[in-house]
Amino acid sequence: DNGTMSDFPITSILGVISGNSLQLNSSLIPGDSLSHRSVVNIPAGGIVMSLIPKEYTLLGKPPSFETITRDTFDPNVPKFSPIEACYIARDVARAMKEVHAAKLCHGDLYAHNLLVRRSRISGDDNSTAISVRLCDFGGATSLGSGVSPDIASALRAMELRAFGKLVDDLLVSLISEGKTGLNDKYLTVLKEIRKSTIGSGSDTPSLISLSKISFNEVHRMISETCSNS
Repeated sequence: DNGTMSDFPITSILGVISGNSLQLNSSLIPGDSLSHRSVVNIPAGGIVMSLIPKEYTLLGKPPSFETITRDTFDPNVPKFSPIEACYIARDVARAMKEVHAAKLCHGDLYAHNLLVRRSRISGDDNSTAISVRLCDFGGATSLGSGVSPDIASALRAMELRAFGKLVDDLLVSLISEGKTGLNDKYLTVLKEIRKSTIGSGSDTPSLISLSKISFNEVHRMISETCSNS
């Protein structure tokens, strides 16, 4: 009531076009709002989402014809230190933990659906604060009533694999080579998560094995490393 149209971006997600009108599928819309500092706030109903401050920028770009299923990254954008990359992974895991707790599957966990704000910490010329928001719920799916436990488990496992691909992107494309060395513990935890979620070489974890891992566990692992910094 107190906002203007410019305060709330409108998105026609979670619905299908029928005739001349948009018919919402109520089974896909969470009954309660999804509100968390690492998620773009979604009021109950799932159509109007809060506007993100302009200081946030997308972490990556959509895949190209060359990369097919993997995001692309602007080589001119400043890269992150290992601890900053760890903070990003921690915030994304925390966001996904909340999404799954709300009985939703995001369905499109990529760097190009993550908004990141990097700000200088007052009084410290060498440190930055990282804030991440998970956005774009256009591919979201309900994990609630009507979805079998096996399918829900498989969808959660697929999102863990997508998270592993994101961590791989952080390690391969987004960490500055000149900022490693003393930050090995941050690289170590990211590499451990990458191995447990996407494996190495031909040794790819099955969805059954991934279903035994949760974003709660992943978030805890990264948070313990970050809290000891």
